Amino acid sequence: MAENKLIKKLWLFYDSEKISTESKKYNSLGFFRKAKNLLCTFIFIVILISLITVLANVPEKEAIIVVTMFYIIILPFIYLNHRWAMIGACSFYVLERIGLIIFFPGNPVSKLLYAYIIIALTYNSIKVATKIHNDTKLKSEE
Repeated sequence: MAENKLIKKLWLFYDSEKISTESKKYNSLGFFRKAKNLLCTFIFIVILISLITVLANVPEKEAIIVVTMFYIIILPFIYLNHRWAMIGACSFYVLERIGLIIFFPGNPVSKLLYAYIIIALTYNSIKVATKIHNDTKLKSEE
């Protein structure tokens, strides 16, 4: 119970009721009503911003291309509800934000805000994917 109260207080995080609702109605929900699709959309926007940055002839072009390729490779796995891919993309993105804060001084608020958003989206996606996995496992055992 204490966990649910804490989660409800945190912005963007799903509570157990919302996770159950999404997992039960998963096949009938629209694209932007699914947690993993919101995570995919966020990563797709990151990819687009990275590509625009590369076109602007920034000096760190090679590093941006490597990061973009990582996200392009991992995005289909996230769409297919692979939890390892969700964790990998989130970890990589948060480490990237920490690196930007350390090596490129400036206002860290936006970097931390984007890190918080991807952590929340990843948490929601993993919880829903786990619930769906457990529900299908129980149905197959019956």
